[in-house]
Formats: sequence, structure tokens, C-alpha cells
Amino acid sequence: VGGAVGRFAFEMSTKCDFAIGIDNSVAFIEVARQLMKERRMTFPLKEEGFLSFDATITLPEDWKSEKIEFIVGDALALPFRRDAASSFASLNLIDKVPSPIGHLDEMNRVTKDNDAQFLLSDPFSWSEEAADRKEWLGGKEAGNFPGKGLDNIVRLLGEKQGRLGPAWRVEERDSVWWKIRTHANHYELIRSCFVKASR
Repeated sequence: VGGAVGRFAFEMSTKCDFAIGIDNSVAFIEVARQLMKERRMTFPLKEEGFLSFDATITLPEDWKSEKIEFIVGDALALPFRRDAASSFASLNLIDKVPSPIGHLDEMNRVTKDNDAQFLLSDPFSWSEEAADRKEWLGGKEAGNFPGKGLDNIVRLLGEKQGRLGPAWRVEERDSVWWKIRTHANHYELIRSCFVKASR
């Protein structure tokens, strides 16, 4: 969930029986579906101001279009039955939804109680434009979920009788740096903290 134009979902097509990429952006899903069908895309890449050049991407052969689908969806109301997924990823999204705990509840609802894995990655850039401060899962000194977001999510995942039960086992916790290109001379550097858990 939060799959943008599909990079992670395409990579998961090499590891899963079937992968579904979900984003609430119709434009992102249209691009992902075009890539899925055509496996190649040429697009204008901005250099500076109104200057751009045509860039082409071609999907690697091991990314399997027949093992993937892309849909527009709501991270707080996923269009799947309970226990439908054995793997679930939430990518740079938890700080962008109006109810971060609601998103974790949805993750927990659609993932299996056994033999399941979960990956959450986020820079935790909490903003009152996305969610009321009382909804944040971190980034504040008092109230519900004081402290850092990843610490609170790890605690929620591990609670034996908690709302995200059955409990998850944290297998890895770390961070990854990535960047967004605005144009040839401007990039935004972002650090996403992540947790990988299973049950």
C-alpha cells in the first residue's frame, strides 16, 4: 500500500505467487498499469525550468507482469477480505493518512494470523495537514503514542493481547536513504525507518 507507480510491487512479483500494488492516486496506478502491460515507457525527464529530455525505462525480465495487478484503493478501507494476504507492505504512508492506527488495523485485518510478514517503512514526517496531532503514532511528547513513531509501532506489533494480535515478531529494524529527483540540479534526500515483522 502506498505503491506509487509500482516499483515495490514489481519486485514482489519475483517473490510472491501474486502481488497487488495499491495507491489512492489514479495517475500513479495508470502509469503502473501501463508499465505492467507494455513493460517499457518513455517520458520527459525535467532538466531545468522548461527544459527536459526523453528518458526510457524498461522493466527487468524477472519482473513478472502476469503475477501482478494494480488498483486504486484507500489505505483505511482495503478492498480485501479478512486474512487475504500473507505479505503486506506499507511504504512511506503511515504519516500521510488521517488515521495511522486505522491503517495498521486494516493491515492486521487483511493479513493472515499465521505465516504472514509485514514491512512498514516511513520517514515519520508527521503533519497536521495529513492527520490531527492526536492521531499521530509518534512525534510528540505527551498524549497517546508519545516518543518516536517506529518505537510505538514496534511496541504495538509485539503486544501479545494487543489490537494488532496475534502478536508479530520483529525480525529487522533499520533505515534506508532514498531520494526524489525534482530536476537535474535538485534532489530531496529522505531517510525512511523500517520494521520487518512476521507471525
